[in-house]
Amino acid sequence: MSEIEKLKVADIMTRDVVTTSPEEPLRTAVERMKDRQVGSLVVVDRGTVVGIMTERDLVQRAAERCREWDRIRVGEIMSSPVTTVRPYDPWTLVALRMDELGIRHVPVTTDEGELVGIVTARDLLHHRAVFLEAAVRDRTAELEARNAELIARERLIDYHLRLASRIQRQLLPREFPRDPRVRLADWYQPVDRVSGDFYDIRRVSPDCVGVIICDASGHGIPAAMVSVIAQTVFRTARDTSCCPAELLHDINNHLRAILEQERFVTACYGKLDLATGTWEFAKAGHPPPLLYRARDKVCVSLDAKGMLLGVSDKATFEEVEVQLAPGDRLIMYTDGLVDTWNDQGELLGLARVRQWVAELGALPPDLLLERLQQRVHAFRGHRPFSDDLTVVVIGYEGPDRGK
Repeated sequence: MSEIEKLKVADIMTRDVVTTSPEEPLRTAVERMKDRQVGSLVVVDRGTVVGIMTERDLVQRAAERCREWDRIRVGEIMSSPVTTVRPYDPWTLVALRMDELGIRHVPVTTDEGELVGIVTARDLLHHRAVFLEAAVRDRTAELEARNAELIARERLIDYHLRLASRIQRQLLPREFPRDPRVRLADWYQPVDRVSGDFYDIRRVSPDCVGVIICDASGHGIPAAMVSVIAQTVFRTARDTSCCPAELLHDINNHLRAILEQERFVTACYGKLDLATGTWEFAKAGHPPPLLYRARDKVCVSLDAKGMLLGVSDKATFEEVEVQLAPGDRLIMYTDGLVDTWNDQGELLGLARVRQWVAELGALPPDLLLERLQQRVHAFRGHRPFSDDLTVVVIGYEGPDRGK
């Protein structure tokens, strides 16, 4: 029950009731109504409410008998019998009764019949307005308090997200292996403060560099937590000098015991032998890396079969070996790149990315990636990214650069 429904007649009635007697001359009664600025007089005879004279009674009689007002008595035109209510009645009941009977004035009497007040339509409207104003003020104050609490919580959440973002970025490689035989560049673009993407680049041996790129399902905080778990598993799994398929198998076994059923991770891990130019990789449901062939100035996709990580303990991963030549470029990316949309609802797509890489592939990795970013931003226009995006460019410069 709302507060307004809890009000009783006594809460809204007028206690200073203007009365008359059945024998009082009408002119005198009307003058009293005018002086007291009321729309009705309760008619009382020997202490008992016997009727009520209202403005409507006067109007109804005025046209017929206005010349006889000096001799007309109130009792002749009053409405009788009169409807009364008790002080403890709910005001909503009174309002309903007044509406049903088509009346605007109701005397308030005790159980013994003693007159204690009167409720008018004006009283109902006035008290309803006062109550609604008070209710609006109370509700406004309540909403302001809740809003202030929400703002405080939002600021705390924002602080925690900024902190989580800094921590997550600190988990990414702070510097790349320094070796003239390989040049590396990265683009890390979370759609939120935290990301479901991660990548890692490490020196596996003096002549070998390992690169992994992963994408946890979804984005935001849940994806970021899965991403951190996957990154931790990668760093604590079997020595990264093992073959790529074995490493993905180890990561999958760890994730199967940790991830919820609806969560999964896509990944691509490869090793580049800087002495021979051999690129050996395996992937788990991840977009195929791109290879730019410097000799032919073309870009091709490198595919390998492999299931998602964290889904099945029977997952298998195909291992593929590719021979690189000096000047070749490898581009590893998450699907946020090809799934970029523009203002016209057009998808960037893999074919367009391959075309751009073919045009830009002869550039050094950092400049190639810079130009690729410019084209992606120009393509999407004002439309925000819909998914986390990560790109790693590996430029093989040849074994002679190390001598």
